[in-house]
Amino acid sequence: MIKTLVIAPYPGMVELMKKYRLEQSDLDIDIEVGDLEKGLEIAKRSEELGYDVIISRGGTASLIQQHISIPVVHIDVTGYDMIRVLTLIKGMEDKAALVGFPNICQGAATLCSILDLHIKTISINSGSEVKEHLLQLKSEGYSVIIGDVVTVQAAEQIGMQGILITSGKESIMEAFEEAKRIYALFSSIRKESNLLLQTLHQLPYPIALINHDYKIQECNDRFKREIEVDPLLQDTSISGLLKRILQEGVSDSITTKIGNKIITVHGFLVGDTDNFAVLVFQRSHFGSNSEEAISVKTNIPHTPLVGSSEFVQSTKKSIHSLTTSNRPVLIIGEPGTGKETLTETIHAERYGSNSPMVIANCDQVTEHDLDNLLESSTLQETTFTLVLKNIHLIRPTLQQHLLTTIKRIPTKASIISISEIRMEDQIEKKQFSHDLYYQLAELTIRIPPLKNRKGDIDALVQSFITELHTTFGKETVGIRSDALEKLKTYDWPGNINQLRQAIGELTFHSQGIFIEVTEVERLLSEYQRDDDVKKEEPVIPLHGTLEDMEQLIIQKVLDQEGNNQSKAAERLGINRSTLWRKLNK
Repeated sequence: MIKTLVIAPYPGMVELMKKYRLEQSDLDIDIEVGDLEKGLEIAKRSEELGYDVIISRGGTASLIQQHISIPVVHIDVTGYDMIRVLTLIKGMEDKAALVGFPNICQGAATLCSILDLHIKTISINSGSEVKEHLLQLKSEGYSVIIGDVVTVQAAEQIGMQGILITSGKESIMEAFEEAKRIYALFSSIRKESNLLLQTLHQLPYPIALINHDYKIQECNDRFKREIEVDPLLQDTSISGLLKRILQEGVSDSITTKIGNKIITVHGFLVGDTDNFAVLVFQRSHFGSNSEEAISVKTNIPHTPLVGSSEFVQSTKKSIHSLTTSNRPVLIIGEPGTGKETLTETIHAERYGSNSPMVIANCDQVTEHDLDNLLESSTLQETTFTLVLKNIHLIRPTLQQHLLTTIKRIPTKASIISISEIRMEDQIEKKQFSHDLYYQLAELTIRIPPLKNRKGDIDALVQSFITELHTTFGKETVGIRSDALEKLKTYDWPGNINQLRQAIGELTFHSQGIFIEVTEVERLLSEYQRDDDVKKEEPVIPLHGTLEDMEQLIIQKVLDQEGNNQSKAAERLGINRSTLWRKLNK
């Protein structure tokens, strides 16, 4: 059996690999997900685990091939793959472009002509060219980008929708056959390589090969056990030694102290074209002397707003204007309307995806949380967005404290508040501070429920299908027009979240390339039955005396507040002693 490791650059490929590996009697196949550096990290471990062949795709396969000795099989992009992805975007209204290497672009233009698709094609020779092309396309009004993993990630970082060219059965099966051929070719080379690696690992000294980027290319087991990598590479004497070896080609030795260890390091140069510094370490004294109220989120996804409704179009324009300002924003909308997604989009437009978002769950925060909000070192040296989630649920006793806290927020930061209800109603009931409201609502965005912007359903549905196709390898790539129209007949009380869940369920059960109207009708009939049941069940039974109904209301609020009488009293607008008296009548 040929021990084979598949490093899939995206999760959807895993499902296809699992499906077709059962047909391979000559290959013992393991599958892991990893793109570029993560894929390389997985590949490096594979040498220790005795894999014979690695299968990967695109830039990940190329990167792996440069750094390890195991033969790497590239999963090619076939015409079938291109047809699938072009069919996937056929129903999209936004301008689309394909950005990729010549092996992808050469046949793309011909296929676009055959399928009557107006898709601009740009050929690149290096991944470093991607961002410049994408920025130019964005300025020209393009919002959908087709390409490999690197292209799609770059597109999403600047707020464009990226559609991955996924690999189908044909590509996978050809890669499996190539793995068998390449294994036969490299088996003799593998034996020699394994002998040299065994020798390296058996040597009684820690040894490491360092490349020109000052990163460890290879090391033996003893090095992994005895050397701490971070202190080693941060040591100025070690970096000086590496510079002399890699730039001047000299051999040299030094003695230095790393932590509590005093070591002598011998270094010399190896290699013909790609030179490496070999470091041999000789020791003179080798020894070893639940969701939170406040959380920090990094690597924020830059998800573009999807839809053609007046709300979406006007909001897109407003978001662009926000990049020059850090004025506070209040976002109001029913559950499931996309408030968190809009928050992340505003943050990414203002500060970029790498700046942190500090999320305060206002239904959980305490005075202590607010006092320590700005103490984190993460926030001392960078721009960030403070997100006040569920601001309408913050306790009245904390509102003045919050107002004082946000006035101390540095000018390089901004505040976005999220509410599920109209805050003006809270102010009228004297349940929310007038001063705090106007501090937070300098700019207000009200997201309509999905039933009031059904024109967005077309784009949302196609976006969800695309996401499922890429993530889970589903073969469904579209929805019939009559099925799409049927979806618009429902009011979607759960808004976008419910629509996303419905498309997931339809895609999971669909047996074909397109979701059919009969499948939609079956699902919506179930939703309607559930809605009818809810309408027939009043929250509070309308029978008994007024005092009886008051007791039911009090008990329901207590249940929702986890029997916390202080919180229940605040919500009911009474003091705790009054609540206690009513409970003990």
